[in-house]
Amino acid sequence: MLQGEYRHNIDDKGRLQIPARFKEELGEEFVLCRGVARGNGRCLWAFTMEGWESFTAKIGSMSFSDAQDFKRFFINKSELCGKDNQGRMLIPQFLRNHAGIEGKGVCVLAGSITHLEIWSDAEYDRAQEELTNERMEQRMSEFHF
Repeated sequence: MLQGEYRHNIDDKGRLQIPARFKEELGEEFVLCRGVARGNGRCLWAFTMEGWESFTAKIGSMSFSDAQDFKRFFINKSELCGKDNQGRMLIPQFLRNHAGIEGKGVCVLAGSITHLEIWSDAEYDRAQEELTNERMEQRMSEFHF
């Protein structure tokens, strides 16, 4: 299970250190794609190969017309990735653009059970500020916690 939060700098070539805890969970190859978050949050999602197969199977089970937006957003803009010898992933420029990751900025890698979220630190902090106790109380009651 992917959980926890880490902050690392991305280098000028677009490489990001993967925390040791996530390296094992992600495996040798994984898939990076555009991610979505409530309130127009922009992030990336990193799926294990098994997680990606499960995610894409859900899209594949939709009717052709219903699936088109999902395919164009997630699948067309996905990238098969691996780790280099130093345990870094290379994030392609088009994915960095989507997530607002610029230059040698700080990125947040956050476990989200089935996948890893990768954010610019400013975008992540903004999204976290929206998670108030009141909002979470309301959400929890919706799910009968």
